[in-house]
Amino acid sequence: MSILQAIWSDSWVQIAFVIFIFGLGLAVLRLPSKATSRKRAISVLWAVCLGVLGIWIMRQQALVLAGGQLSSAEQSVAVAIKGTVRYVTQDVAYRHSYSMWVLLIFGLGFAALYKIARVGHEA
Repeated sequence: MSILQAIWSDSWVQIAFVIFIFGLGLAVLRLPSKATSRKRAISVLWAVCLGVLGIWIMRQQALVLAGGQLSSAEQSVAVAIKGTVRYVTQDVAYRHSYSMWVLLIFGLGFAALYKIARVGHEA
């Protein structure tokens, strides 16, 4: 299973993506009409998305910590966390390893949305 498919298959990432698409709609359609309200709406959506991704990252850490201490057929990937080695599935290992990259991508995306919402037909 590829890295992107493993990350995208998690519902928390899909919820964050829906929040991002909603923010993209607000920025591109210039809704609400006042720029300050639009920027505030984008900021609130980023805060909500950050909360969703924070929960997702903490869940990934908990899943790794709940992993087995011995390798098995289902849990064959070793992940070192907090001084111990846990064996988890490939999907959990991908999600845990790339969770900060997902957060960075959404952060940069919302920074771009904020920029789009800020510029335009303002005097």
